[in-house]
Amino acid sequence: MNSSASWLALCCATMLLAEADAHAQAVEQPAPSSDDVAIVYRAARQAAEAGNVAAAIANLERLLLLSPNLPNIRFELGILYLQAGSPQLAAYHLDAALAAPAMPPAIRARALEARAQAASAMSNSFLTGVLAIGARYESNANAGPASANILLFGLPATLDATSMRDADMSFTGQVSITYAVGLGSQRGHLLETDLDLYSSSYADRDDLNYQIAAVRIGPRFFLSRPGTTSHSIRPFGTASYQRLGGDDYLLTYGGGVNLRSTLNSRVLLAASVEYIREDYQTSPDRFLADRTGHAFTGTLDLNIIASPRLLLRAGLVGRHDDADAAYQSYDRYGASAGATYALPTRHLPGPLALSANALYLRADYEAPDPTIDPDTRRADDRVEATVALSMPVGKRVAVVLSGTWIDNASRLALYDYQNKVARMEVQLRF
Repeated sequence: MNSSASWLALCCATMLLAEADAHAQAVEQPAPSSDDVAIVYRAARQAAEAGNVAAAIANLERLLLLSPNLPNIRFELGILYLQAGSPQLAAYHLDAALAAPAMPPAIRARALEARAQAASAMSNSFLTGVLAIGARYESNANAGPASANILLFGLPATLDATSMRDADMSFTGQVSITYAVGLGSQRGHLLETDLDLYSSSYADRDDLNYQIAAVRIGPRFFLSRPGTTSHSIRPFGTASYQRLGGDDYLLTYGGGVNLRSTLNSRVLLAASVEYIREDYQTSPDRFLADRTGHAFTGTLDLNIIASPRLLLRAGLVGRHDDADAAYQSYDRYGASAGATYALPTRHLPGPLALSANALYLRADYEAPDPTIDPDTRRADDRVEATVALSMPVGKRVAVVLSGTWIDNASRLALYDYQNKVARMEVQLRF
């Protein structure tokens, strides 16, 4: 924190404290007796829960003096300053939180929302994003089965070498941009636009090269004034264009609704429902017309800031694909859980962020695929486990190392496979 911002934060916290002391109904918050991070954070949490915003801000500012590189605390301070009617200070702390490399997506989304509200209160727009480049190794890049012995039209067959498990390395690039502009409401209603561009190029398997451009746009309406408790709804439209192996692969368009509820500065609940029309593009190498159809998805995510250094998250997901061919139609549902812990460091610009995530998905197909096994409906159980370490090398730059293990167990041998993924990525947040 630079000296002018620190001075401004201290002045604001002092004035808010003076104002809070004038309210007889406010719950008295004793000052911590030591500079222990846990004690100070507990005092801030108790103050916030009692509605004493000024005391909560003062304790969190004190906590930053003890440990200045905690994005969780920056996030909570941004929310509290927004509630206190100080959008400039809210923007300052939210910018610092958004620059952190390992914010979980849902927490980052709420920080973006709050930052856009601060921009709206200051009568300006807000743009943020991530630029990432990396390299990835996969033990089974083409998701090929471990065995060459499969069924074809219900009869035993042997796969050729190109369809078997094939290891490869790819190089990836991604740009994600969010732009928000205020709609002139006292509650901070916004018009949000999200743009995502992604590309992966394989060293050997050119047929797996993949690109996508996706856009999502829609207003976000807040059901309450800015504060630690926030409820919002965002209807949106979405579209994407995808290529695979140098050919047109998939066009999608649709829309949905996102609901987000910040129960307090530490607990965030988000839910989305979405309809997507999928138009698969058949090429000389791929027949995909039978997969064209409609998709309906729903997600529910819970994120908790458990401590100044620990973020916890859990989620549920469901999807129904109604394809032109019944054997390509399926129901998929599952759950995920994860945690991120900020490890303190002395010689880096921020903490190391260690993350662990697990995902389980079940897919049940509506009918057997007659080209594979006319007597057996496909059903898959997919498990993914990921660990990642994010290391800051600059104020907005981080190197991320991750490893993922994937096990897709299927009734049909053709779709039964495992994959191990190692990835290194450089991320720049702006």
